[in-house]
Amino acid sequence: MNYYPDVYLDLDLIKIKVDRENQPPNTPSRPSGPTSGNINTFYTYTTSATDPNNDELYYQWYWGDEYSSWFGPYPSGQQVSARHSWNERGTYNIKVRVKDEYGEKSPWSPPLSVSMPRGKTAINYPFLHLIKQITIKHILQLYTASYGYI
Repeated sequence: MNYYPDVYLDLDLIKIKVDRENQPPNTPSRPSGPTSGNINTFYTYTTSATDPNNDELYYQWYWGDEYSSWFGPYPSGQQVSARHSWNERGTYNIKVRVKDEYGEKSPWSPPLSVSMPRGKTAINYPFLHLIKQITIKHILQLYTASYGYI
């Protein structure tokens, strides 16, 4: 602290604003993660981006079926992960973009193509057992009717 006659000046409370030109963040890296899987299963994808001004970054994902909300902030250059699941079979191009703390947005990342060709099938085991029993019984009856014995 500096004291002047009749003036009290606390230098710790003084903030100096430096005007600078804010630049948008760089394009994030192509998301990395699984490129195929099952519907209704969560998968994790990772990306990162840098900001020329070293501003903190917020991330938004496009999953091919919906957009995520913006989440963050994260330090410039930090690797960031997000999870998603798809409800329908198909091929989805996922991509991500970032914005800095001043609202400047990057271009979208190159897309990662993700295929969800398989679905989880609900198997009704009691029903399958019943079908199997009926089929075996039916075959035995046909055989007996044709040949007269087993």
